Amino acid sequence: MENKKQVLSKNKKRDLPVETKNFQCEWCNKKFLTKHTLKTHIETAKYCLKDRNDPSEINLIECEFCSAKFSAKSSLLRHLTVCKSKDVKISHDSEIKKLKSTLEERDIFIASLKTTLEESDKSILSLKSTIEEQNIVIKESEELEIRVAKEEGIIEGIGKAKPQNVTTNTNYVKNNKIKNVLTTTIPPLSIDLVKQHARDNYTYDLFCKGEAGLLTFIEGIIIKKSENDENLIERNYACTDVSRNNCQRLMKKDPVDWKLDPDSNFINKILDELAVPIKKHYQKLANEMDLLDFGENYDPMAKYQYDSNLNMNENYEKSKEFDKKVELYYQNSWYKTLLEEVEPIYIAITTEDKRDELFKNIRNKVKNVAYI
Repeated sequence: MENKKQVLSKNKKRDLPVETKNFQCEWCNKKFLTKHTLKTHIETAKYCLKDRNDPSEINLIECEFCSAKFSAKSSLLRHLTVCKSKDVKISHDSEIKKLKSTLEERDIFIASLKTTLEESDKSILSLKSTIEEQNIVIKESEELEIRVAKEEGIIEGIGKAKPQNVTTNTNYVKNNKIKNVLTTTIPPLSIDLVKQHARDNYTYDLFCKGEAGLLTFIEGIIIKKSENDENLIERNYACTDVSRNNCQRLMKKDPVDWKLDPDSNFINKILDELAVPIKKHYQKLANEMDLLDFGENYDPMAKYQYDSNLNMNENYEKSKEFDKKVELYYQNSWYKTLLEEVEPIYIAITTEDKRDELFKNIRNKVKNVAYI
């Protein structure tokens, strides 16, 4: 049985006036209570929109992430809460933003590097300009020293003798460094002195040392320990500036005069004077090589095969012969190595083949030894 409340509720509904649906859709004939409801239907009802067959009337809202279309904004909002493409696109957009930021930072870094390089180039140009200016100042300073050196003799000559180490001849070096070089007992550097040393002091042992022997021989001519003090060095050949190839040769000692040696040409003359002793020493080496020649096919490392028919004394003599040949073989190998080292010097000095290369190398080494 129905309770009292249910009965009263039914009675109330019967007593309410029936609302009339006075607003009808002109395309699908569906009726609505209010005009607003009809308008919403006309704008959003898909089935009604399809019945019209007029694309201009369809005003759908498209999802920006997956291109799905909706007739109502509320439907679109519900879709956005579950749209998978939305999450993917947001993730991609975030990555793209990071990459763009990285590219921008890289471009800034590259621009900074370009600026640094431009500044470095400017600094290099500035340094080159400064070096050129300094070279000009150095040259002017050297010219001034020459003029001062020339004038010293004239000015000091008024009332006292002209200093021994000062020369006014323009053919001689005017460099203050050279005034301090000790020349008490060393003889002036002349061709006669070189010939004497080449004849007496360029030994077979020096020849076998190759370029090192040449340098030792030249040092023995141009440098000498002082007889008064072994800690002091006397020179008759000096280099005041290796880079500018400024070398000077002692011409005479009373008064002391130094003369410029352009391009260290006098070193070439020293080497030329060695042609005769080098030929002699080379021939000696060749003769000793001939004495050691015992055949190209000889193998000293082959083990000596003892014959069972030989007695003990014969075996002993064979062993001694083998040991002697081994010793000669290694001596011969040493001579071949020595020949490879000295033969280029022999060819350069006696035949002038590759002469310039050898002479230039020796001159550079002599300049370093003679530097003061």
